[in-house]
Amino acid sequence: MSRIAPACLLVALCALAPAAAAPDFRAIHEQYRDNVVAITYTLRPKEKPRGGQGRKVEEAICGVLVDDRGLVVTSADPFPEPGGDPRTTLAPVEFEVHTRDGKIHKAEAVGLDRELNIAWLRLLAPPPGIRNIEFARQTMDVGDNVVVMGVLAKRYGYEPVLYTGFVNAVLSHPRTMYSLDLHLQDLSIGGLVLSQSGRPVGIIGEDILEETPTSERTPGNTLSIFGSFTQGRRVGYPMVFPWSLFADQAAAPPPLQAAETRSWLGVVMQPLDEDLIDYWKLDVNGGIILASVVDGSPAARAGLKTSDILVAMDGETLNVTRNEQLSEFRRRVERLGVGRDVNLTYMRAGVRRDVTIALDEAPKTAWAVAEEEDERLGLTVREITMDDILGQNLEGSVRGVVVSEMERAGPAHLAGLQTGDVIQSLDRNPVTDLAAWRAETERARASKQESILLLVQRQTETVFLRVRTQPDPGAP
Repeated sequence: MSRIAPACLLVALCALAPAAAAPDFRAIHEQYRDNVVAITYTLRPKEKPRGGQGRKVEEAICGVLVDDRGLVVTSADPFPEPGGDPRTTLAPVEFEVHTRDGKIHKAEAVGLDRELNIAWLRLLAPPPGIRNIEFARQTMDVGDNVVVMGVLAKRYGYEPVLYTGFVNAVLSHPRTMYSLDLHLQDLSIGGLVLSQSGRPVGIIGEDILEETPTSERTPGNTLSIFGSFTQGRRVGYPMVFPWSLFADQAAAPPPLQAAETRSWLGVVMQPLDEDLIDYWKLDVNGGIILASVVDGSPAARAGLKTSDILVAMDGETLNVTRNEQLSEFRRRVERLGVGRDVNLTYMRAGVRRDVTIALDEAPKTAWAVAEEEDERLGLTVREITMDDILGQNLEGSVRGVVVSEMERAGPAHLAGLQTGDVIQSLDRNPVTDLAAWRAETERARASKQESILLLVQRQTETVFLRVRTQPDPGAP
């Protein structure tokens, strides 16, 4: 499936292919330069670390503004695969679309197709005058000339740029797509592809190879190796994805929520290193120690307990001895699928046992839950997640809202609140969730209270804190 055709074949193609009129590059550039855009975004950890925002990375990709509704199709590279440690896995936020007039438009992600590695965005306030692209549903053949429109880097103002090449292979597996004899820059993946007559026929996508042994994942040429901050090193090929592959998605993009569903066991893990193997005199090459089992989780329902050691899953030995191998196991479990039965072999007091566990949907991480900012108090709170319960050793039945951010030297900060604190009551009225918090703060605002009393749980301690409020922004 290499993109580089042998030299003799290229000569033969040039000799046999009928002469075709050169594309009108100036007309193509003039007609579609406003539709091919740069998309910038910020990457942050899925789970905010305690006391800060965590690592922040700003990146850019190319996309195609397909209609006057502000719908943009692009590569799904910014979106991490389901799974991974939420504290280190970076996910995209704060999308901005840069149009050729130099203006920046806020956008939101509205769809994701993992199989095609395609994402859909929508401008929050589409500017007037966007041209609707009429894609041609036409097939191409080896030797057909094409024009690819991408964008240059930020240094050059994301100016639209044209590349020319020809089709050097027509693929039918794993889907209909076309290989090009063309080296593309990074900001052309996600760009527009036009036929030699100047008609839009698709976009530049990436055919990502499946996870197989390394020897089977080596591409035919080094230019086909791609990677990103979110995906890590991935092997794949840039291909022309014809419009017919994803035309239906323009009307109803695949939902993001369905694409991000993860499965879980509900355990806290520790690698079984050589020192512990020797101490316990175990006849294994590694395993996973259950440091704790979450109440009500699939593992708990199946009878697994703290200090059990997992040694095999679905008949495959788990030779885990290092922390980095735990991430690989976690990712594997998260991709198995909600409702999937998994067969585990574990050791308890030196005796091997087998159990079948039906996986549940993993709880939301801190980045995925709703938040509420209160400027009078100088803080932002969010829903409690399983990460909070495990990280702070809280009771599984705990209710309240978590302090996620605070204004430095603001009322909440001066009162002694800390990020990660769980607010359980306001003026002795229970705060069970975000809706209850909103209702209580609205009540205090309506009565023009100058201070409120919060009951806060901080890991194993509880404390009352008085917070003096500041005036509503813009209040007379």
